[in-house]
Amino acid sequence: MVIAGKVPAFVVPFFFGAALTAFQKKTGGIRPIACGLTLRRLATKILMRQEVDTFREVLLPTQVGCGVKGGCEAAVHASRVFLDANKETGKVLVKLDFKNAFNSVRRDYMLQSVAKHFPRLQPLAQQAYGRHTMLLAGSTTLTSASGIQQGDPAGPAIFCAAVKDLADSLESELRVCYLDDFTIGGDVESVLSDINRVIEFAPKSGLQLQLSKREYYPWLKASMD
Repeated sequence: MVIAGKVPAFVVPFFFGAALTAFQKKTGGIRPIACGLTLRRLATKILMRQEVDTFREVLLPTQVGCGVKGGCEAAVHASRVFLDANKETGKVLVKLDFKNAFNSVRRDYMLQSVAKHFPRLQPLAQQAYGRHTMLLAGSTTLTSASGIQQGDPAGPAIFCAAVKDLADSLESELRVCYLDDFTIGGDVESVLSDINRVIEFAPKSGLQLQLSKREYYPWLKASMD
């Protein structure tokens, strides 16, 4: 029933709600982690296990943040190989990060993306994020009304679906994404063009670049600034 999206409507705000735990970020600020009901998490993990091959088929080779064992290491290795091969070529490498990505992505857009790319996940995602649910923070009750609950086992797959079209539109020589961390590398013109694509993606997705966290290899630093 959970996987098929058949949880009774009056139960949904509670069943897909969660208890919040606030963790301090190393860079300052709070990261709210949502711990949902055991039954919801179990059913979701079963579906994630069943669909792991689909995630890889749809997302690779650009997105390695879901369904790819050692995806983070693969992204680092690809970036390092690119750097080693282009030390004297004048090419640039830029690492981009979205501001508060999981909590900011627009739910209407992400649910459309899930239906498009991961249709078997859509009924569950629609029930979890198609309406407001309850978040418990100590004795305070909050409303979950935007973004993806950090702690949802389906969260990475849902987020990857939301940014897939953007990731696939990038044209630079190196394009590797780990969830909301995008690394692009190539000649200055292509990299700048891809950065503009990312910026233009903001209005329909709700995601915005966190320019204070951008990183780039120091070739042609003035041009990148």
